[in-house]
Amino acid sequence: MEQLTTFYHYLLSVSPIWYIIIVLLIMFAENIFSPVPGDTILVFSVYVFTIRQDSLLLLFLLAFIFSMAGFFLMFAFGRKWGKRYLLEKNFYCFPARYIQKIELKFEKYGIALLVFSRFLPGFRAIIALFSGFSNYSKSIVFLLVSLSTLLWNGLLTGVGIYLGENWQTIEKLLKNYSQAIAIFFALIFISWAYRRIRDFKQLKKGDTA
Repeated sequence: MEQLTTFYHYLLSVSPIWYIIIVLLIMFAENIFSPVPGDTILVFSVYVFTIRQDSLLLLFLLAFIFSMAGFFLMFAFGRKWGKRYLLEKNFYCFPARYIQKIELKFEKYGIALLVFSRFLPGFRAIIALFSGFSNYSKSIVFLLVSLSTLLWNGLLTGVGIYLGENWQTIEKLLKNYSQAIAIFFALIFISWAYRRIRDFKQLKKGDTA
């Protein structure tokens, strides 16, 4: 928290052009490395642009473009190399058959995941990567993720305008929200891991019987 506050003060000290470059790089990076606090940075930037009387529309459009660019970098990696690499390696902890299961699950739930991808901090990079594994066309993925990004960034922009100098309030709210999302998916993973271990033990018993 203290380090982030120091970083925000640093951003205020740099020239406007460097400020926007740094912020946009953060917006790009948080789609690749989820712990990067892109959402908080966007709310903070709305506050900064407001007091500087800069164009919020410009900030919104640039944030959208760089967020989409980060997402589609992971998407392209998943489509061109990620799936093939995992299939060839056939890792014990992530065997090839699970890639096929992911594809089937994505066929079933992919549209919902893509529409809400921006609303799932901490999992955006994973969703982008897995969407590359899927059979969805680039245009469909682009359309759905664009909708998600516009809605989420629009929400954060509105929050930034509303909170003003109290923008730091969002930091705690986003942290709690992210933790709740992480716990939810952790429970899903634990359930999946439990079923896999149980099935493996049953298979082993069947082999020795």
